Amino acid sequence: NGAGIHAITGGTSAFGNLELEDTNGATITGTGTTTLSGTLTITQGTLTLNAFTTAFAVNGTTTIGNGATTGTLTIANAAVTRTFIGLVTVGANGTWNNSSNAPVILRGGITNNGTFTAGTGLHTFNTNPQALTGTFSIPNITSAIVLTNNNSLTVNTALAGAGSLTQAANATLNIGFTGAIGITTLFANANGNTVTYNFNGAQTIKAPSVAYYHLVTDIAGTKTLAAATTINGNLTVSAGTLADGGFALQVNGNVINNGLHTGAGSITLTGGTVAHNLSGTGSFQNIVMNDANGASLGSNTTINGNLTLTNGRILLNNFNLLMATTAAAIAGAPSSANMVVVNGTGQMLKYINNAGLPITFTYPIGDNSGIYSPATLTFTANTVAGLVGAKVFNIKHPNNAQVTDLINRYWCFTSALTNYTYSAALKYDVT
Repeated sequence: NGAGIHAITGGTSAFGNLELEDTNGATITGTGTTTLSGTLTITQGTLTLNAFTTAFAVNGTTTIGNGATTGTLTIANAAVTRTFIGLVTVGANGTWNNSSNAPVILRGGITNNGTFTAGTGLHTFNTNPQALTGTFSIPNITSAIVLTNNNSLTVNTALAGAGSLTQAANATLNIGFTGAIGITTLFANANGNTVTYNFNGAQTIKAPSVAYYHLVTDIAGTKTLAAATTINGNLTVSAGTLADGGFALQVNGNVINNGLHTGAGSITLTGGTVAHNLSGTGSFQNIVMNDANGASLGSNTTINGNLTLTNGRILLNNFNLLMATTAAAIAGAPSSANMVVVNGTGQMLKYINNAGLPITFTYPIGDNSGIYSPATLTFTANTVAGLVGAKVFNIKHPNNAQVTDLINRYWCFTSALTNYTYSAALKYDVT
């Protein structure tokens, strides 16, 4: 406990262990290299690292504010690199303040339970496998080793290096810079972890080593797949455009789309353990249904390109499935096992143009009884373009007075067209 701020100065200096336990604080200024061969402990007060001619290094662990009093490490000069070889621990009453934007080298990882201000300087993780435990916003990272994110990491400038980043279970990673992730390998398949691309502009979605668990794209701009990608959990397009780049994006969980999906590839629903759920206010380009567990709509859903029914049923519930102006004929192998199921108030809609006639479209619909009952409409004349909806009911039409000569089924159509001519072929597939 001094009467003022302690000042440590000198040329090339070597210390063993250094502990600050004085609210008046201390400063270190070196004209050479300052090395702590042991540990750095800031129990209370602020230790300020001022200018150094060459370098400052701590060979042991660094502990800041891990007790009942407040401790702060302030890096006040960005002229040289600070190296921390042991684990850096920022306690509940601790503050790491690198607002000077100094470059930092880390070889033992960081545990943060307090306040961590990284600044914009490059943070290099090298030599040893390391972990980030706690909540971090480190704009500029390069890693030459296996770096594990245990909790929450935000990177807004660069994530690069010849090493790897591993997402632990339930961890979150926010990528807030344009372009592509430069780090060699990304492991993001641990249960419950989420990777979010949230730069306000163009981003490239890195293909992970195995798969993403949850993948989120957010904020305006286009996020583009770099390769075919698998998502073991959920896909969320919160805003902007998800461009598939011509690749298949395989989703084993649910899809929440409040943006725009584009591209010549597809979002493929497959590999799930239960039915997929499609929801949101956005639109899709190409959807492939390839899971016997099927899918269920949680909101009105628009497809601008192709719907391919390879395996599994899509349940409409009380929502509409809209095939837009540019949507093509249904692909795949529609059948009682692969169809759109009318099981509520929802209907399947197709936009019918008033040019390029005749137009033929088959609604691959059925109902919960499992009977495939497609309706094919051919329009040979139409004055005003619009939507035509189709539903099927597993019951005799209420206006049908027949008792014996009937089918236990009828179709219902809604139309926004004007002055149109069409023919209908209705199939009742009891097989």
